Amino acid sequence: MYANVRELPDSSLKNADEEWRLVIDFPFDEPGFGEQDDLQAIEAFRERYPEGARTICWVPRFFSRRLQTDLGTLVKLDYLLTGERFLEAANHLPPSERGSAKTILTNQRDQLRRVVMDAIAAAYGVGEPAPNALDAPASADGPFHSLRKGFSVERPAAGTLVEALAKVLNRTLAYEYPAHPDFVVEEGRTVTTGMVRKVHDEVRRAMEDPDGRIYVDKSMRPLLQGVAAPLRLGELHENVFLLVPFWKEHFVQHQAVAGQSWTVGNLRRWIDEPRAMGLPKLLQNLVILMFAERTSRSFYLHGVAYPQASLDDLPDEVELRTQKLPSEAEWKQGALAAARLFGLTVSPMVSASSLQRLLGEVRGKVDAGREDARRLAERLAELGPRYGPTASAGARLPTARAVAALVAALGTAPEDRVVVLLAGAKPATTLDAMGTSFAGARGVLDAVDRTKWALLDAAMGLTDVRKGAADALRARLRQAFEHDELQESLGVILARVEEDAAKLLAWAPPPPVPPVPPDPMWVRVDHGERKRLDAAALHTLMGDLAARVAKDGALRVSVQYEVERRKDSP
Repeated sequence: MYANVRELPDSSLKNADEEWRLVIDFPFDEPGFGEQDDLQAIEAFRERYPEGARTICWVPRFFSRRLQTDLGTLVKLDYLLTGERFLEAANHLPPSERGSAKTILTNQRDQLRRVVMDAIAAAYGVGEPAPNALDAPASADGPFHSLRKGFSVERPAAGTLVEALAKVLNRTLAYEYPAHPDFVVEEGRTVTTGMVRKVHDEVRRAMEDPDGRIYVDKSMRPLLQGVAAPLRLGELHENVFLLVPFWKEHFVQHQAVAGQSWTVGNLRRWIDEPRAMGLPKLLQNLVILMFAERTSRSFYLHGVAYPQASLDDLPDEVELRTQKLPSEAEWKQGALAAARLFGLTVSPMVSASSLQRLLGEVRGKVDAGREDARRLAERLAELGPRYGPTASAGARLPTARAVAALVAALGTAPEDRVVVLLAGAKPATTLDAMGTSFAGARGVLDAVDRTKWALLDAAMGLTDVRKGAADALRARLRQAFEHDELQESLGVILARVEEDAAKLLAWAPPPPVPPVPPDPMWVRVDHGERKRLDAAALHTLMGDLAARVAKDGALRVSVQYEVERRKDSP
């Protein structure tokens, strides 16, 4: 903050904030006051508050009267040469003289600006002042005055004010955080969030190795050497990164001495013991996450698992608990089942964090889909006897029942049983079929609810000439209930069957041909039936009939015939 130190209230100098405050005074004051008055105000504050404060006062030497006059002239020239003011002020000059007059004033302004800027730098302790530019110094201690007891700031060797300020701040932070890691990143850069995330990924990769050792790509080596190593997460040996147990030993030792719970807040405090490191929260979170990962600890908040713990989300109230891990065989089988059933991507390495992530993701899937899975099994059981096979004959209903039973068990299972249940899942058909049934339960239920079952019943109950088409509809529907969702989408089949049923009901068969009424003028005198006649027998029969009609002109013949072909004939 910029302020006149002698006028500041104690509350401003005392600085109740945790961060340091820098008060930059002015190199001039009202008449009758000088640098000595600011220094006396500082000494008076120290006497009133012997414990001190996180405040540094940057008190410059004062401008001499001559320099103050030069500064006033510079301000006037800056004002005059800005915009169109010069033209307005030079109206009394002939046009031919205005250009030279402006050049003279511009040169004078630029020269005064250099003089004033050099004087400002010297007043604040950078460089030596020109003769008669500044008043005599009131203190031989330099321009920086710390209000913190036991901490002093010497005048830094610097070429610019920015460099001087940076060195003073570094000196202050080194005092406040004596154990701060010496990070090595590109010049002019600080440790960024992106860098921390990359380090996190690489260290986790090392933790998945049984020996805690990984080969590091060339592009990642500077980052691990410059960030992970100073944080004491591991060591880089040429192209190999090796985990070190520093934080495990450090936290275990401090917890044993303190006898306090394993909360994130306590771990943050222990990071700064015995000497403060001054790590930002993001780096503290990185250290705590890696400690939890390496010691098989999981995160809990108010007694409930907190799987979302991450670099960005790690409240002080969260507690670390030792996690009982499943066997490698159970983890492998459970991870496979979670992938097939719920579409989850599971780490191949069992750890407390990977287990918590799996538990959280499974719980989320189960909570979102358990009710749909239960309703689907019930609905299929209702429809099956009417339209589908028996429970033992098809795959859809047994698969849906297996899914409903499994997710119901997972929904109420304690944490140490979830992986066991997944690993021991007994699919009625396949895990893939169960996963498809679970994922599509909501869609199938919606399709079942949309279906016009009365229309289907009417179509499939036809007994007229449309009976064959009606039976085909029933067979198609039965097949859909036999197959599980992985084989055939029930929603698609129901839509097609309903469409075909509507068309079938809309089609009206032609009316039957009425029988020919008997003619009272004719009486039947003979009738007979001959079946399966070959050519010769047919010729004989037709010849006989033709001869009778020719012999008796009062006769006539009605013919009804049927022609058949052998199935094995060409």
